[in-house]
Amino acid sequence: MSEPQSAPRGGMNRMSRRVMNLAHFLTQNARRHGDRIGFIWADRSWTWREIDGHVSAVAAALAARGIVKGDRILVHSKNCDEMFWSMFAAFRLGAVWVFAPKSKFTLTKGQGKLGDHQFNKHVLHHRFCPSCGIESFAEGKGKDGSEQVGINLRCVQSVDVGKLKPKQVDGRSM
Repeated sequence: MSEPQSAPRGGMNRMSRRVMNLAHFLTQNARRHGDRIGFIWADRSWTWREIDGHVSAVAAALAARGIVKGDRILVHSKNCDEMFWSMFAAFRLGAVWVFAPKSKFTLTKGQGKLGDHQFNKHVLHHRFCPSCGIESFAEGKGKDGSEQVGINLRCVQSVDVGKLKPKQVDGRSM
């Protein structure tokens, strides 16, 4: 009988070796359809090549901060183009999108001043600034009942998504 293997970094074993990383889909489309529109958001649009450039920049920034395959990262954002880029950047690195345990979250400003909104099934409490309307974080419970929080990284002073420079990443060899 073999000894049980320890869980990999990030705590999850792969279920199949035949699963394609969704970031490869993006890379393939950038190569095949580079100048064609790949994403439309309101009155803006991006080509597949532009999307790949943004995703590469975010992936490089995450990698520079030590994010590797199997790590869990938290992205909490309104629906926007940057949320899309960060999702594919996480996929490209092999990282997993998650909410964080509430015990790991510390609110440093605005306690008692934030508004609260709940959509549809009232599962998440979306906390927002009542003056400007920006949602800074959301609180809720995971499937296991644990309290979790998602953070809008644009509200973290040390992160400026707009200043990231595109850097080509060879996702095929990752």
